Amino acid sequence: MSHPFNSLTIHSLRGVKGLELPGLGGVNLLVGGNDSGKTTVLEALALYCNPLDIFAWDSLSMERESLGTIIEGPPPGETRLDALRWLFPQHVVTGSDEPYEGAVSLSADGTFPIRKVHARYRETRGLAPRRQPPSTHPYGIKLYPFSSRELHRERRGAELEFEATPGFEPRVITLWADERLDDSQRAPGPVLPYRLLNPSELYLDSFSVADFTEARLAGLQGAVKDLLRAFDPRIQGIEILAPQGRPTLYLQDSVAGLAPISAFGDGVRRALSFALTIPTVTDGIVLIDEIETAIHISALSRVFRWIRDACQQYRIQLFVTTHSLEAVDAILGTDTTQQEDIVGFRLERGEEHTSAKRYGEDLLKRLRYERGLDVR
Repeated sequence: MSHPFNSLTIHSLRGVKGLELPGLGGVNLLVGGNDSGKTTVLEALALYCNPLDIFAWDSLSMERESLGTIIEGPPPGETRLDALRWLFPQHVVTGSDEPYEGAVSLSADGTFPIRKVHARYRETRGLAPRRQPPSTHPYGIKLYPFSSRELHRERRGAELEFEATPGFEPRVITLWADERLDDSQRAPGPVLPYRLLNPSELYLDSFSVADFTEARLAGLQGAVKDLLRAFDPRIQGIEILAPQGRPTLYLQDSVAGLAPISAFGDGVRRALSFALTIPTVTDGIVLIDEIETAIHISALSRVFRWIRDACQQYRIQLFVTTHSLEAVDAILGTDTTQQEDIVGFRLERGEEHTSAKRYGEDLLKRLRYERGLDVR
């Protein structure tokens, strides 16, 4: 069966180099030790889905930051440009006088037509004009100083070049650490619907409000409600209210009545993030980091079967990471067909490159059910 991604190679992204993932399936399970590159694989897929838009790169570069950083911005002395730089493997010695330069390189095949994505980051510096404050004429007219009286200051920046082949012109953008992105820097280009979900979204109600708004504008509020009811039959509806002047998501519970999402447990909140996401990325991909987070072990099989059914309904290719052996077993237990729908990859970081051992569904089941081996 053909999918948006039948294979993926990460030539360079963050600390991952030379990682090949052949024979991707409808459900792709990524396991491995800490810092083996599992989350980086999800990031590579997210970047591949919208490779020419600097907003997509900027947003993804902030995903690993702390919850406070996501809400309030980077700590003093750091900028979004610093977070973006860490996506690019370094090609110069730290502390040298040479400008920082790095590159991201990815390739893939599947129904998504882009075959290669390449991006280059090169540090640059420049002078920014700092105008003196205007004076005010007695008649109220503001008088600006002549350009010869302008002061200058040095500022940090980066030149970024993005390529997606075949068929798209490269884009070159200069970003400055002291400036924000603006809509003029957005780029039309190849886009595959996708969503990356990580555990921190459990505590960001604003994300849920935005996602539900998007789903409702797209006429998908009924689909979201149906998915939530399939997860928990007590949930009868969903809506946005602002009792304190702040928009908040409320769920209609058949027992507790109308209550804010904060009144529910983490399991319901995680299910809500899945339900809000899946209908909006029809014919795309969903990327879930640490899929077992907030789901009780007794509910793993039921929840994963629910996710799997929803992804099949909306023709979504699913990629998940996990550290839990119980989660691996629960995911395998969701499929009883003869077709190989589930594929596992165990990642291992080496000094020169990252390797992956592929496990087909049949082999995974035999290793777990017959031999009881730990495939993580």
